[in-house]
Amino acid sequence: MTAPPRTTITLFAALRHANLGGALAGMVTAGLMLGVLMFFSLRAQVTANLDLIARTIAYSTEAALMFNDTVTTQEILAQIAQQEKLAMATVINQAGEVLAHTGQDGNRKTVNLLIDHLVFPSPTEVRVVSHQQILGRVSIRGNGEVFALFFLKAVIAIVVSLLLTGVATLFFTRKAERSITRQLDTLAKNTLIRRMSRAPGEPLKIAEFQQIDTQFRDLLAELDAKTAELVAHKMSLEDANASLSYQANHDELTDLGNRAYFNDCLARVLARASTHGGMLAILYMDSDHFKKINDQYGHAVGDLFLVKTAQSIQRAVRRSDTVARLGGDEFAVLLAPLESLDVAQRVAEKILATPDLVILDNGKELVFKLSISIGIAIYPDAGEDSKTLLKAADRAMYTSKKSGGGCYSVASSQPQKGV
Repeated sequence: MTAPPRTTITLFAALRHANLGGALAGMVTAGLMLGVLMFFSLRAQVTANLDLIARTIAYSTEAALMFNDTVTTQEILAQIAQQEKLAMATVINQAGEVLAHTGQDGNRKTVNLLIDHLVFPSPTEVRVVSHQQILGRVSIRGNGEVFALFFLKAVIAIVVSLLLTGVATLFFTRKAERSITRQLDTLAKNTLIRRMSRAPGEPLKIAEFQQIDTQFRDLLAELDAKTAELVAHKMSLEDANASLSYQANHDELTDLGNRAYFNDCLARVLARASTHGGMLAILYMDSDHFKKINDQYGHAVGDLFLVKTAQSIQRAVRRSDTVARLGGDEFAVLLAPLESLDVAQRVAEKILATPDLVILDNGKELVFKLSISIGIAIYPDAGEDSKTLLKAADRAMYTSKKSGGGCYSVASSQPQKGV
């Protein structure tokens, strides 16, 4: 028997080459498609996480931005940036000035910075908004190295899976060759029909793709878990921020609004009144005997006296009115809207007519008469801006004090005793 020419190949070699070539082409194509799909899917997930992180920073730094607190803003920013492994994070105030910044751009290699900009072409930015007022914005950029490492692990998992698929394909290809050889031997000995048979399929190829799909779903599940963790962290920060915001705007002793809160309310009411018209009144109050009570009975009784005074003032006004403790024994009431001066005078008379205050001091009952000097300033008669109105109310209050206290005075009018 003559040997086949060296330029020819056997049927089994041709089958082997066809199977291996098809499997290799299929694996390479599938690997590339999965790699591209995974890259863009992971980047979309990471971009969504960056947006959530930026909003978390915005909620966390809202109170600090409101007071232009650089130190607190920097601490919050550095903590979150380190925890989330950000390449860069910046907080910019409303004036466009950088209030806080963290990042290692100056200490990182050029190739690392290039990876950051390739993975995240533009930084993620969100605005910091409080009471419909833009306080500034937050700008962050993700760490491309972390993303690249995460993506590299996914690629390695794909490559390992495809290699296993290749080994399985080679195994079953050779098994098919042996099966075909046995079938051809049978065909040679028996009949042509009996020698005909089909080569086995390649079920493991589908199984490998199912395995890769499972790994990809596991990766997405990890990202979803991370997103849920960030959402929970964001809610926790929101609660903490709400608590800080409340503390920043309220008096710790009386739980009334403080001076900053009162000024903010006054500014909003004045803006509305200047646009739509109407009246409002400021009642500026100062206790006539607080210093004497505080010196004689001590600070504990003095604090209780202030709390009782605040409660009495609150009972004398409407729920829609604003009561604040400006500091020490000074209180203020914002009456808005106001129908007439008579309404403000009736409120002042009601405050002055408050029953005696009863305070328990170590089981001993102390009774104090609430004597308050009140100054009333009416918008727009006494002024059209908050500074002018507060000064007018303050002067009217001192007019009441000079008249002996326990009375009210309207700006540019004579003091009036309470009923």
